[in-house]
Amino acid sequence: MSQAISSGSGRSGPAPESSCSGSVSSPGKTDYGNGRPCRICRISPEEAGLYDGISEMIVVTGEKKPNAAPIGIIYRNGRLFLRLFYGSATCRNLESEDYFTGCVTTDPFIFAESCYGNLGPEYFEQNYYDIGRGLLQAPSLRSCDADRITLFRCLSRKRSEIALLIDIEPVVTIVTNSRRGMPFNRGFSALIEACVDLTRFRLSGDHEIIQRLVRYQGIVRRCGRPEDKEAFLLIRRKMLEYSENRESEKKTDIRENEA
Repeated sequence: MSQAISSGSGRSGPAPESSCSGSVSSPGKTDYGNGRPCRICRISPEEAGLYDGISEMIVVTGEKKPNAAPIGIIYRNGRLFLRLFYGSATCRNLESEDYFTGCVTTDPFIFAESCYGNLGPEYFEQNYYDIGRGLLQAPSLRSCDADRITLFRCLSRKRSEIALLIDIEPVVTIVTNSRRGMPFNRGFSALIEACVDLTRFRLSGDHEIIQRLVRYQGIVRRCGRPEDKEAFLLIRRKMLEYSENRESEKKTDIRENEA
């Protein structure tokens, strides 16, 4: 498999895996693949590690001045799109730029720091892609900080009162760490938190936990994959069962005390 080439310092070791084949070498650039930029082509969301729901990635835009921000890639009813609120640097950049990269990372500091401000230039590298009529330059996180780097193409834009909606498609994906190349999904994370609270409720019966579960359910509905939603139904049924058992125990205790 051929790779996008990078002018940044990537991780050492075997070359990352990529989707589309490369074609044109780019003299003067440091190669972390095999010296050929990827030729872009249309690939499925699944090939890019994206499934139904909202996958959290670090989106990098800005051809001349890279900007990183945690953004949810939405995949719903066969449609892949972004919802960007006006005023953000990502929204301003993608009003005119047709390509951007989405990076999968498990580094919590990158998520935190890019949430309230931009990352320093040392976090970025420039990758080059063959788009048929020349080379496209697109910044991304460094390959040593990203487990997967995917190049996306913007297909259409639609404006609402508060947000810019952009239909997108993945055209190249590069897995730099095959053990951690899947995007973070908030729905799955909410399911895990619900599991923890379910065990706590069984022990304590604290009704504040029920309120938290209602919030988790909303996250699973909006962001989760079909299997996350199905699994959450099991959590909900068990929560109702535990709640009914506790109410039954209370009534039994009251009758015994009155006798």
